[in-house]
Amino acid sequence: MEEVSYKYLSTEDKWDNLFQRANCNTLELILLAASDKKIQAQCLAVEFEAIWQVRLIALCQQVKIPFFKEQNNLPIFSFYAGVFLYFISKTPGQEHNIIIAAKGPYFNFHSLKSLADKFIDSLSSEKENVIKETTANINKHSFYRNTSGDDLFKHHDLLSLDTDLLAKQYVENKVEDETLISLLYENDNQAVTSKTDVRIKKACFYASLAANIYKAPGYLLYAEVLFYSAQSLQTLDQSTAQLYYELCYKHLLIAQELESDSTAEIHNAYFGHGVANGNNQRIKSIDLLIEKLRGFFNDAPQLTIVTKRVKHMAESALDSLKQQVSDLSLSDDEEAGYITPPN
Repeated sequence: MEEVSYKYLSTEDKWDNLFQRANCNTLELILLAASDKKIQAQCLAVEFEAIWQVRLIALCQQVKIPFFKEQNNLPIFSFYAGVFLYFISKTPGQEHNIIIAAKGPYFNFHSLKSLADKFIDSLSSEKENVIKETTANINKHSFYRNTSGDDLFKHHDLLSLDTDLLAKQYVENKVEDETLISLLYENDNQAVTSKTDVRIKKACFYASLAANIYKAPGYLLYAEVLFYSAQSLQTLDQSTAQLYYELCYKHLLIAQELESDSTAEIHNAYFGHGVANGNNQRIKSIDLLIEKLRGFFNDAPQLTIVTKRVKHMAESALDSLKQQVSDLSLSDDEEAGYITPPN
């Protein structure tokens, strides 16, 4: 069928035409869409949303995937296809699908979390390998006696702001997969000096993708990545560890504020079992997570200073996020898709 006549077809005929041209079944089409941009664009067409919803929900039920609530931060095709790819990645021989599910246009939360966790879990062994070599060089003085608040967050710019920006651009489809690999792993603007740095960068990237899309669960994942990054660096690099604790605090405050607007996302991220199913310590609420984190700051005066600074950062970030939501609602031609968090 000639391209010129395609736009005049009915939705049902376009749907049939899609499968005929791809010459594959539903699962094969999902996989093909991850690498073929033309097929991907057709799969994401708004007119196919209702058909995909029925088709992909049936496919998920067929393989006994748990019930998911509808959420409006991903197209229907991306959401359900990502869920399906994640679950089939659990079967022998299909493990590679977790990478596909984490990539656009799927951005599956559970795949992003699994990949972030993988790099964080590997930090403990890296820490043990280098701890004896670096202990003698550690500055024993309090970090806060020697570093101003302004200097602290200039340091953050060098460490991870590019990772957050890269995640944002990738979600907005402004960075291709090949470019992403080059920027993430071969960035000449940052001196990545150890395997620990590389693993933290990768984990932060996957967590930042989740924060771009999944509201409270995304920020909770990012907070957890920052917390365990701080733990891994506590003895090796005290100043960076303290920085990560503060950024973790900030992300928890954002997650706390977004919690009431993230009912579906929380249900889907934790399979209906609540926040306790989303953190390694099985803590049941964001309030309790914040309270536990506050215990990692040395004394009451320090905690007061940190809390004031971090609350200001979180409030600024939330104001920016609310403005983005308002701008999206006013845009007539905005595609159904993603809300990007502030850095």
